[in-house]
Amino acid sequence: MRTPSLVAALLVCACSPSPQHDGSASSRVADTTRAGGLYRIVGFDSLERKITDSLARAIGGHVLQFWVTLPAHLPENDVVVVANRIRDSVARVHPDLWSLRLYFDGPVTVLSRASRVAEFVWGPGGQTDPRRRRTAPHEWSSHYNPPARDSVLKALEDYGLWFGDDRATVISRLGTPDRIEATASQTPGDSIFALRYSAASFELSRGADHIEMLYGIRAWGPLPGLSKVVSLGAITRSELLAKLGLSDYRSQALADSSILRYALPETPTDLIEFYIVRDTLRLLRWRYRMG
Repeated sequence: MRTPSLVAALLVCACSPSPQHDGSASSRVADTTRAGGLYRIVGFDSLERKITDSLARAIGGHVLQFWVTLPAHLPENDVVVVANRIRDSVARVHPDLWSLRLYFDGPVTVLSRASRVAEFVWGPGGQTDPRRRRTAPHEWSSHYNPPARDSVLKALEDYGLWFGDDRATVISRLGTPDRIEATASQTPGDSIFALRYSAASFELSRGADHIEMLYGIRAWGPLPGLSKVVSLGAITRSELLAKLGLSDYRSQALADSSILRYALPETPTDLIEFYIVRDTLRLLRWRYRMG
């Protein structure tokens, strides 16, 4: 039997868009880097070591399971495509494959753990009974777990908190801003300014006591660590409502745009707003201390 590391290397290599190697184990392992953007295998196990000798003879094939991490939250159809590619690749390595189990985890956000997205079992009739191997066709049995409202909002809340509460922490995350814009304040001794980046802006205030406070974030482009579960420029209004349900506050319409507002789970006085232009999400806005 091949070693787990080589099985994983061959699996990802087979799924690579344009694998090129000299046939050696080392070059196959190197190919996994090029394919890493598709998905990442974080664990592998063979169930053969956990079954009796008599059962092993009855099976006459390999029983494998893999743990896979996705780089972004994917809809069910896309996860199925990835699962099929993994199954076909493993079958090339093990033509006597009897059963395969795949466990898909979603991406880890900056402050959150990964979540189980889907599970697939490939075997006779979708069952795990090895004695049905020679009498029933192999097929998928799957279960998909779409992200729930609370988990989506919590992931976005955690992401906003990741930037801290002053310019130093924002800059430590994103680097030097393209520019800093100052705005007049109605409160004597206070100053309001914004850190402007190509994909986002951060609005802060600085009081007479020199304490800075972040009170708003606007994001309209890709940012490091931002969950793809609500992809800017990709997700539609109907898809967003399917994930989050009706807005906590009355939806506001502005010409060809609309705004959906939700209270964040840990601090309801903090809001997250989704700006929909025509039918596509174009801007995320975090608003702090609104109550």
